[in-house]
Amino acid sequence: MPAVDRLSNLPDVPLLHIMSFLTTKDVVTNTCTLSKRWENFWTGATSLIFDSREFNDDLKFMNFVDNVLAKRQNLNLDTFKLVWNNNTSTFEAAESWLAHAVKAKPRVLILIISGNDVYLEFYDDVFMCESLEELKLSTTFSGGFYPLKPKSVKLNGLKKLEISRDINLDDDFMKKLMGGSPILEELILDCEFEGLSIISSQSVKKLILYCHATDKFQISIPSLLSLYIENAVPGRISCKNLVSLVEACISVDCCLYDGSGTLLNGLSNAEELHFDNISTVVCLSF
Repeated sequence: MPAVDRLSNLPDVPLLHIMSFLTTKDVVTNTCTLSKRWENFWTGATSLIFDSREFNDDLKFMNFVDNVLAKRQNLNLDTFKLVWNNNTSTFEAAESWLAHAVKAKPRVLILIISGNDVYLEFYDDVFMCESLEELKLSTTFSGGFYPLKPKSVKLNGLKKLEISRDINLDDDFMKKLMGGSPILEELILDCEFEGLSIISSQSVKKLILYCHATDKFQISIPSLLSLYIENAVPGRISCKNLVSLVEACISVDCCLYDGSGTLLNGLSNAEELHFDNISTVVCLSF
């Protein structure tokens, strides 16, 4: 009995959904050999996942991305993900790709970028992309921390934001972010906070912070339900107006605690408090 190609006989919608779990390189180079139907089927993909680790050098990677973006159908994107360990002297190509992605109104935008002596500028259109529901920015640069300085923020659909590694956030960015993201619910920060004195929001329900020894700021979020802080220094990080807090999980760097103030007072409304060890409880009690 001859084999039946059941996969190729599926309707377009489930096939495109299956493709969304694959990197774009796998989709373009492998699926086209299955049957004639698959030859150009990938041009209708609504999820693009580019990962430079699948290529031997940056030039091949850049050419591949350029070709895919040039040939794909003019459709809106669900997801655009770019992972690039860049060994070239410029991120000009990535800036062009990012402009293409934003014009396609993605729901999810993920950028995981690293470079030597060069950084990727997140131009203003990224922070004006109202289709976004989820945004992740992660950068590693040898030249220090890159400040986010958009002229304005208008992310009316954004529900989840994650910023990590060599990016710096200050009060100016945080004010624009919270003012321009009215339904933001989940905020994950593992970056630099130089120039940041307060994290304030009327919508955030879940906050995850990875702190550094020098960080000193206040958290004031009346809508917050869940709080996770790693490596907090109680005398430098304080909380107020956490009137809706249900659960808090705290990891404290007691070695740096100078005895000034207590983080515990600001968590008094929490129904559940979790600590990483007994020394944390002792530290917060004073």
